[in-house]
Amino acid sequence: MTDLKNELVKVLRESDPGKKKELQEKLASETVPTHLKFFEERLAKSGSGYLGWSGFTWGDIYLYIIQDWFPNKDAVLEKFPHVKALKEKVESNPGIANWLKVRPVTEM
Repeated sequence: MTDLKNELVKVLRESDPGKKKELQEKLASETVPTHLKFFEERLAKSGSGYLGWSGFTWGDIYLYIIQDWFPNKDAVLEKFPHVKALKEKVESNPGIANWLKVRPVTEM
């Protein structure tokens, strides 16, 4: 997950418009699909709908945070139904749902 996060941060922090566009294209066509395919398979095998077999973990929250940074995240997640379902499960957690209502709006 950290590899995916690091690639997202590179795009968000890039100041050169040409380089940023190049990084965004690679992110959309290679990086995000490759990583989400891995998580999609993991979620499908877990049986719990979470990354861990025993249920909700910090890993699920971490993946939720990372996917929230994706450009066109809704369109991206349509191709990965288990990752999309995880997003919805995380958002439905009462503590997280409350935080999402009151958190400050930031770029990341």
